[in-house]
Amino acid sequence: MRLSYLHYDLFSFIISLCTLIFISNKIEIQYNLFSKPIHNVILLLLGTFLASFLGTTVSTILFLKPILKVNSNRKYIIHTVIFFIFLVLNMGGSLTPLGDPPLFLGYMEGIPYGWTFQLLPEMLLSIFIFTSTYFLIDFLICKYVETNDSIIEPNFSKKFSINGKMNFIWLLLILLLNIFFKEKFFPLLNKFPNLIFIREAILILLVIFSELSSGKNQSTLNSKREKNYYITVIVLINLILFFQLVFSSFLF
Repeated sequence: MRLSYLHYDLFSFIISLCTLIFISNKIEIQYNLFSKPIHNVILLLLGTFLASFLGTTVSTILFLKPILKVNSNRKYIIHTVIFFIFLVLNMGGSLTPLGDPPLFLGYMEGIPYGWTFQLLPEMLLSIFIFTSTYFLIDFLICKYVETNDSIIEPNFSKKFSINGKMNFIWLLLILLLNIFFKEKFFPLLNKFPNLIFIREAILILLVIFSELSSGKNQSTLNSKREKNYYITVIVLINLILFFQLVFSSFLF
């Protein structure tokens, strides 16, 4: 029986992850500001705190493109990508069960939803240490390493915009589905366990709705370097989440 639960956990995880990636990619946040350390810190903090409520996958997809685009005129951005992984992919998902698969699996097995809120002090301390370190490193690189040509402020007509806003509704429905579609709220699932697959069917329907409600998505990533960084981080987060889920499945 434990094996069957494990198979369902993996199947549900793969469907949920693919759904989140597909729908999140339909959203384009254009944060057209000059590349300064403080602007990069703002994006890192937004992505980190939203990761606990949207999930690390969604937060990564939403904020990785803008931070790469903002720094497209910079020669050295690998440190920004590394701290993005530390903050958004790791620390950001520690506050709620929606952030990381092990926490979510624990919630599905009966651990109270608010149990992880007690991690807030440790999370804030870690974020402060890492963002302060990043700000210092980025400031020194901008001041002493980058050339003047790479830090010329571009002339943007629009500093902030979001394309594909309708997809936020589909993401919200996915989050509500993951939180409330369980035996505690739907006792009928105890009598008919196979009804649990309705969740996966709804997820597939949301993908279809997202495709129908979204226009053609034009990526804001232009250079090969930006695309390579983006693909690398997305692949990395999927591998991390998958192995986290497999490991935690044997714990509960």
